[in-house]
Amino acid sequence: MNIIKIVGASTLKRYTEGILEKGFINNLWVVDDNNPDLILYQIHGAPSAAIDDKDIISKLKLDLSQDDKHIVILLHRPDEIQDRHPELSAILKNAKNKFGLVFFGGFHLNDNFYDSNKAIKTIIPHGFFDLEPIEIKDQIIIGTHTT
Repeated sequence: MNIIKIVGASTLKRYTEGILEKGFINNLWVVDDNNPDLILYQIHGAPSAAIDDKDIISKLKLDLSQDDKHIVILLHRPDEIQDRHPELSAILKNAKNKFGLVFFGGFHLNDNFYDSNKAIKTIIPHGFFDLEPIEIKDQIIIGTHTT
């Protein structure tokens, strides 16, 4: 059984429940905070999420320093995250183990702020932007607004 814990600001509740949780459940994952195989951290970046994001980044820093954690970070507004949470760059660079770093589209994929030799970067379609087609290796993409 695959168990996922999804962490995100309260401003992302509708996205978390309506898209992420539903997507994972439909693909035979269990959404549960206890003993997860994978933790999906969402950092929103919006002004209304600043307090929640700070708390999430603190938890993320702790988890990225541990050996037994499998982590993916979904960045909703990478440009705003840089402005509001500059400490995140050093946290990513100092990660102890590999982690996933997911962008909505490729605009910030090669941004120095998000450079980390431990990051495995990928992009998923967002639905709010017109993007060039990307090669999709897996048939299932959880988290996209597009079908």
